[in-house]
Amino acid sequence: MNKPNHFDPGAQDKDKLDSDHRIKTIIYRFLTRREYSRLELERKLIKKEFNSAQITPLLDHFAQEDLQSDQRFAEAFCRFRASKGYGPFKIEVELRLKGISDEIIAQTLDSIGRDWYKTAKEIIDRRFGVDKISSLEDRGKRWRFLQNRGFTSDQIKTAIELS
Repeated sequence: MNKPNHFDPGAQDKDKLDSDHRIKTIIYRFLTRREYSRLELERKLIKKEFNSAQITPLLDHFAQEDLQSDQRFAEAFCRFRASKGYGPFKIEVELRLKGISDEIIAQTLDSIGRDWYKTAKEIIDRRFGVDKISSLEDRGKRWRFLQNRGFTSDQIKTAIELS
């Protein structure tokens, strides 16, 4: 009779290898769809009831092999959110929530070469049309809209003045 012996150290090693293989398979599956930050992957794996002690060395391995990169994730995320009309403050906050370091965030926002002033103006024109601002209420609506999108006060002021 071949019943598993939980007191057999060899059986425990086999269970660990099976578990490691399952985790690696799941990570590969996630990373084939899109880039993920390390924290996102860790959260997803914990939801699948793996523990941090199992996850950490495998995530280290994926990072060392450059299969997972917070830098690459930040660049892709930043380009995507900027193309959807979000400003640098909003993108910065979202990246922080995804576990990206301040250093990588600063490098990424600088490297995408986005003219945030021009983007803010384009977003205002798309949302409100190219009509001139007719009242303080209209000006306030545009200001709040861009502020909620994550643009700086200077970027908002310039975009509104050009409207």
